[in-house]
Amino acid sequence: MRRPSLPRGYGQRRRRQLFGYIMVLPTFGLTFLFTIFPLMETLFRSFYTGNLFSSSHVFAGLANYAALVQSGGIASLGTTAVYTLGFVTLATVLGLLSALLLNLPLPGGQAVRTLFIIPLVVPVVATAIVWVTLFNPYFGAVDALLRFFGLPSVNWLTDPRFALPTVIMFSTWQYLGQNVILFLAGLKAISREVLEQASVDGAFGAARFFRVTLPLIMPTVAVIVVIATINALQTFTQIYVITRGGPVGSTTTAAFYVYQQAFQFYNTGTADAMASIIFAITLVITVLETRMLRRVGAEGHA
Repeated sequence: MRRPSLPRGYGQRRRRQLFGYIMVLPTFGLTFLFTIFPLMETLFRSFYTGNLFSSSHVFAGLANYAALVQSGGIASLGTTAVYTLGFVTLATVLGLLSALLLNLPLPGGQAVRTLFIIPLVVPVVATAIVWVTLFNPYFGAVDALLRFFGLPSVNWLTDPRFALPTVIMFSTWQYLGQNVILFLAGLKAISREVLEQASVDGAFGAARFFRVTLPLIMPTVAVIVVIATINALQTFTQIYVITRGGPVGSTTTAAFYVYQQAFQFYNTGTADAMASIIFAITLVITVLETRMLRRVGAEGHA
């Protein structure tokens, strides 16, 4: 019985597919080794008790997750939520307003763009130290300015009422340039014909922005919100340098809580439990935000 002949070019397509698999294999291997496997290991170890200096681990079930309530883990999640909401809102709104201003043909626009980029290229530790100096209540420039105008000094970093807002302002300043660049790219991608047609139809100023510009840059908004959310949930360096989680735990975010439990109190099980929760929250929020903003963008294009 004669075997059915294969379609012409079948062997060549198979070789191309095999070559593609071979090319992505190193990337997949590195991703599994440095991302997927550590996540699996973290989730596995969150059900065991132990510390960094013990080779024996005892199965504890959900005890590590229950310990989050008594050890401040739940409170750190609340702090993270407040920090994330404030940072994402400020960084997105101020980034959009700055990009709209820089998109205008104003003199010195290139120099201003450079100023926005500087915080991105300077190490976070260095800028955080400068920030601590600026907000020092005794010799900082911010409080000196307040005293110059006859206002009382503020303990920006030692008062629980002001410490977290101060860190939010720092993070907003740190990442504002990134958002400005992304928004400028989105604004430049809008064709001039669309804006001219909107003007012909009588849309000017705020009306043209909300009816034409904003719907067209919604994909950019989606990217910025997702990136800002992920950055906020992973915030550590700013907290470590500026406040060390204080005062009275008012700036202890979930990521800093993981550091405290693992490297200060040596409770690796509790740290792994919180790390697993952070990953789950990040994954869910990212998926929901992406779907919601894509839907809004699609409605805007319709």
